[in-house]
Amino acid sequence: MDVVPKGVVALKIAPEKVALTQALVDGAAPRQKRYEIYDTSLAGFRLVVQPSGARAFYLWTRIGKGRGAKAKYIHVGDAALMKLKDARARASTMALTARAGDDPVIRVDVADRLESHLDAYEQSLEARGVVKTTDIMWSLRAYLKPKLKDCTADIKRADVTGAMAKLETAGKPGAAEYFRKCASSFLNWAVNEGHLQASPLAGYRRERATKRQRQRVEQFTMTTSGEIRDFWMAAAAAKTPVGRDLLRFLLLTGQRRTETALICWSHVDLEASIWRIPAAITKTGVAHTVYLGPESLALVKAQPRIAGCPLIFAGRNLKPIGGWSKLLEPVRKAFGNTDLSPHGLRRTYRTTLAELGVEEAVAERMIAHKRSDLVSLYDKSQMSERRIEAQALYEAHVKAVVA
Repeated sequence: MDVVPKGVVALKIAPEKVALTQALVDGAAPRQKRYEIYDTSLAGFRLVVQPSGARAFYLWTRIGKGRGAKAKYIHVGDAALMKLKDARARASTMALTARAGDDPVIRVDVADRLESHLDAYEQSLEARGVVKTTDIMWSLRAYLKPKLKDCTADIKRADVTGAMAKLETAGKPGAAEYFRKCASSFLNWAVNEGHLQASPLAGYRRERATKRQRQRVEQFTMTTSGEIRDFWMAAAAAKTPVGRDLLRFLLLTGQRRTETALICWSHVDLEASIWRIPAAITKTGVAHTVYLGPESLALVKAQPRIAGCPLIFAGRNLKPIGGWSKLLEPVRKAFGNTDLSPHGLRRTYRTTLAELGVEEAVAERMIAHKRSDLVSLYDKSQMSERRIEAQALYEAHVKAVVA
């Protein structure tokens, strides 16, 4: 039978109050039932320990003065994410707010608000020149914020994993994994900035994928002429001509989707048939040259030039095309395969180059795969002529297939 230490009791039994210390908080072991440890230094403040071992700080208070005022039991924060002194300070502020007649859960300090931290994180990404800032912030605001109240310190691992599970159930495993990466980076930033004591995702490991799951993720690569032809026709199901042409351009060039969506008229030399991707928008942070063949160049030239818009494939409101799931939805339906993805088109490009006999070193250079530091240090060749020949060979193959 468990012996209840002084000041620690199960609910429904009046507990003795003790002066909470950080050591006591850290050493509070789980029991068969949920129990509380009351703090003598702040009325209503206590530590709650769950049978699972989860520990959290709570405040019992009234909204207003007098016994007739509404009582409220308020979650202050998780003990794994904040120190006792910080929790006590927050609880004290909440108690003062409640005494004044305001609900402290609603009136969170602006400095602690999730939205304030998301704004600051966005500014940090922009200052560092992160190319996918817009995509990252959209993912965080779409999937993390709705799971939470106002305070960043209230973020739990379940908030992140729950959003991931919802996306996976909706058939969006890629969006789920991308959100996990975005959330993990944001939470690590919050720790470094002092907004959190520790990241809720610290030590998190996803379950190892089963063989079937790995096959599903890895399998989408078009390896036959029939598949390439079917995709080319299915691209016509895109809701806009620019969406159709962007998808076909991805297949013809094999470049990454973000770098392709950001292609501007100033990046392309139409006379020389060259597309120069600036280092500022590449995944590797190194400028990359793409030699365009007749078919890819024709797609570029077919796009209308819009006054005041530098983009070749301009999306809604003349902004870069995003929302790839929506763009691909009708195309996947027409193609008959929900695994169709921009990266799958990139794999198809690389696979087809190999099947056409293009040297590995040339093919790898064409898709801008990062080389080892030693190789890049000593090998400065661009293989321009062989890349031009390989691109022409590839585009001629695609043209013949889709004709």
